[in-house]
Amino acid sequence: MVKVYLLGVWDLLHVGHVCVIRYAKSLGDWLCVGVITDDMAESYKCRPTIPERERMEMVLALKWVDEAIYHDSWEANVDFLALNGFTIRAVSPEHAIHDKRQLEVQRRLEAMGMRYVSTMRTPGISSQIIKERIRKET
Repeated sequence: MVKVYLLGVWDLLHVGHVCVIRYAKSLGDWLCVGVITDDMAESYKCRPTIPERERMEMVLALKWVDEAIYHDSWEANVDFLALNGFTIRAVSPEHAIHDKRQLEVQRRLEAMGMRYVSTMRTPGISSQIIKERIRKET
């Protein structure tokens, strides 16, 4: 069985999120989606608009998601993936290139035999773009 792990904040769930989750599911037989906690997201970008509990519910409601877990530290994530036999770690291109923490996690997971697959972004859509649209309309 090919097990895939995909991580994200999933704030203001939108069509770009749906596309990347559907793509990640197409890479294997089982998809586990990590939902970054509010505190962890705030530690490196900004506090999500939608609380983690609600983001988890939305992610679990998507038909491509077999399992979802909270993601609250980089170390716990590596341990979870190693202990649960994941084959593929799907990751967004900007994290794979620019985030030093992600590069260290990638190095460790690849050393354990996990394959990294870059996902794609949906042009013209992001949680930040949606927030900006809302600001302009109010």
